[in-house]
Amino acid sequence: MKITTAQAEMLLKLNQKGLAVEQAVAKINQLTELSDRLRVSKVAFAYIKANGETRYAIGTTCLDLIPSDSLPKKDSEKRCGAGNQRYFDFTCNDWRCFTKTNLLEII
Repeated sequence: MKITTAQAEMLLKLNQKGLAVEQAVAKINQLTELSDRLRVSKVAFAYIKANGETRYAIGTTCLDLIPSDSLPKKDSEKRCGAGNQRYFDFTCNDWRCFTKTNLLEII
């Protein structure tokens, strides 16, 4: 199995969090699936927020599904930083991000 540099870095982070290699690979596959699905559709998923609460979200990164007044602007696009997943949240009609290693499930 070939992995990217980003996946290798994620594998190390997950391993440092105490996940066995098999669990870490499964988490990377789950994150890849989420990212792929967010690009083309609305996706329901859950993650642990920075404050420890569980957040259930319905989101996307597919620009065709995002209201025109909420599309990212080239000069003011917020960055979430490496290791985070950015998405448009349909519940609050705004952009959010979360730490990728905190993904719990795709619903």
